[in-house]
Amino acid sequence: MWPIALAIVVLLVVAFVAWFFWPVSSRRKSELSNPATRFHWGVIATYMGNADPTQLPPDEAARILSDGWSCANGDAVRRKMTAYVNGEINHAFDVARIVWLSELAIAAGWMPLEERAQWSGPALARVRSAYAGWQPFAEDLWAGRQRWWAEVAHSAMPESDRARAMEVRTEAAPLWSSIPWGG
Repeated sequence: MWPIALAIVVLLVVAFVAWFFWPVSSRRKSELSNPATRFHWGVIATYMGNADPTQLPPDEAARILSDGWSCANGDAVRRKMTAYVNGEINHAFDVARIVWLSELAIAAGWMPLEERAQWSGPALARVRSAYAGWQPFAEDLWAGRQRWWAEVAHSAMPESDRARAMEVRTEAAPLWSSIPWGG
């Protein structure tokens, strides 16, 4: 099971490095100012902090999907997202992964931006109806992370992942206050 843990750690490190070193211009920044897409990015921030997959070059996004998510192409990403739509862990964790994967697939050139709404729209409606706000969503997302490690990775969550998950909540909290939960 250490390969899975290593892949997750590598994915998180690559996402952070990509966010930190790539240019400032991004679709994420412009969509955060748009009420129609702001909630989408709030969910991503709750899952991955300030990571911005829109800044990744296509080959890097494809490598993250291949190495970190076992998806060799767009069809594999869609199958994985379908599994999450059907429910794997809990609403919060499944939906966060759907919106994150859709952004990585767009960055890799494996999915057109127009297709994102097909995945993100129903997923976001699902979390809005399942939770009363950002805090309960974040708490269930945390529970989902822990459950994923126990049930899917069959190991304890590495301390580095635990620490990063706590950092992510700190990064996301200021954004929550600017995004109404109800739409």
